Amino acid sequence: MNQGFKQHSNNNSVQGLKHSGQYSNMLGLLNSDMAIAGAVNRAELPRQHPQFSHYVATEDSLSESFELIKILRSHQHTGRWTVLIAPQNIPDKALLQCCSVDMGQVLVVHPRQTTDLLATLENALSQSTCSAVVAWADQLPKERLIELNRLAAKSNCHFYGFHRLPGWTA
Repeated sequence: MNQGFKQHSNNNSVQGLKHSGQYSNMLGLLNSDMAIAGAVNRAELPRQHPQFSHYVATEDSLSESFELIKILRSHQHTGRWTVLIAPQNIPDKALLQCCSVDMGQVLVVHPRQTTDLLATLENALSQSTCSAVVAWADQLPKERLIELNRLAAKSNCHFYGFHRLPGWTA
């Protein structure tokens, strides 16, 4: 399935998807509970609070984009912020608009804006003004993920940790 989407990963991706008929299929995938991303060995990840902590395994930049769009859409009407901490991949503006993602309540903390990634993440998870905090778990020490899970549950904030599967392709 991902192979079919890879051909549309250039700047004309939205137009190409609309004309190919895959655009409606793509939105269907975004609205479904089926994950585009592959499975991850859960034994390698710390025990998570089932209500607030989510680990998202992705196999390529396209599946990562679609998973991020699903997260943004699910939190955009909460009246609270969705924070992306040092994102490794952000879908282009045209794709976000076509997928009805409102970026008005999204705060992006770029890697160059923070000197301490872990402290920034802990601060965001501690805020009651955040609905969701998204980080790339590959950049975080595994032993700290348990504490991050606790912070998320305590502040009623969803924590999404993206994990890139071995063999990940850009």
